[in-house]
Amino acid sequence: MTGNRVGRVYARLADAARRGHEPLSNGVLCRMACPDLDVDGASVTVMAHARPDDRAASPGVLQEPVATSDRASTRLEELHLTVGEGPSTEAFASACPVLVPDLADATGRWPGFVPAALAQNVGSVFAFPLQTASMLAGVLTVHRFRSQSLTPQALTEAHAFAEVAVELLHSDPAEPLTSETRPPAGPAAERDQVHQAVGMLAVRLGVGLQEASLRLRAHALTHELSLSELARQVLTGQATVPADSGGS
Repeated sequence: MTGNRVGRVYARLADAARRGHEPLSNGVLCRMACPDLDVDGASVTVMAHARPDDRAASPGVLQEPVATSDRASTRLEELHLTVGEGPSTEAFASACPVLVPDLADATGRWPGFVPAALAQNVGSVFAFPLQTASMLAGVLTVHRFRSQSLTPQALTEAHAFAEVAVELLHSDPAEPLTSETRPPAGPAAERDQVHQAVGMLAVRLGVGLQEASLRLRAHALTHELSLSELARQVLTGQATVPADSGGS
């Protein structure tokens, strides 16, 4: 039954890609997830446990956006990156789905994430790990602006979307995140700017990449900026991150 459901999801995505004259990708999957699951936004993020001096935006975790359905979803994943917590982060850490039908009830669970997400009018978040028998690759996250549970049918369908997302990573994996031909704007390009800012800080402060990343994130939190916003300011000389991460 699960295989049949995954096959039907794949067929619908392939048909949507064909009608849109575009390759089948996680971008198509995110857009199709919205009407199919009755949600307002969706994103696919690749994650991995960081080595000691990797460019981790959250301590111990590398996170790279693959696709989002819209700008609101991009901002929500950016928030996960900035505060280092939330449903997506927990779904990856636990390798289990994280279902939050009423985000306002989860303030104690994620005190940094929830108030900022509520300020973005997000009412519910559902995160599903992208995994196979041998690997955990990232997270499919969907959200609603209203507080409401997924129906049993939508929940089952979401698992099928997550399985297809893993398969699409094999055909559309890390290359869009590193190719010189990637679009000049969008979530992946914004993460490039974060990496560049981290590299600049590491050289200027004489610290490792992960330490520089932590200082960038702390400065963003202190000044209520997203990582991508602060990275742009650092790269253009509009902001300076001090060694103690807290100054202006």
